[in-house]
Amino acid sequence: MEIERSIDGSILPTVTWPKFVVRFWAHAGRAQWSPQPTAWNSDVFDVRDARDLAEVAAWAAADGTLYEIFVESGGSSGADETEWCRLSGFDPTLPLNARVSDFVSDADRVAQVLQARARSGYSHPE
Repeated sequence: MEIERSIDGSILPTVTWPKFVVRFWAHAGRAQWSPQPTAWNSDVFDVRDARDLAEVAAWAAADGTLYEIFVESGGSSGADETEWCRLSGFDPTLPLNARVSDFVSDADRVAQVLQARARSGYSHPE
C-alpha cells in the first residue's frame, strides 16, 4: 500500500447514502465429467441506506460466506454509465495464479478464501 498526502486539501464531492452491492460466492460443486476445478455461483444484493462500509461488511460477513463489496460511482466516460469500485472481498473465479493476499489484507479472510478455493479444487500460489 502506498500513501501520499493529497496536494489539493479541499473537500471532495461526496454522496451521503451511497449504493453498495454485495456479491456472495457459493461453491457449486464439481461436474463429474470435468477434470477442471469446480464452478462458482454468485448471488448479488443491492444495499441502500447503510450508514457506512462497516455496517455493510458486518451484514455480509454474518454467515461466513465468501463475499465482495462494491460501491456505485458515476461513470468516468458519461453520465449514464455506472461503475463499481470493489471495496472488500475476493472473486474466487479469478485466474488460478491470482494471489488472494494481493486483494485481501485481513489474514483471517485470506485463510477463509484459500480454504474455500482448496475445497473447490483450485490450487493457489500463496
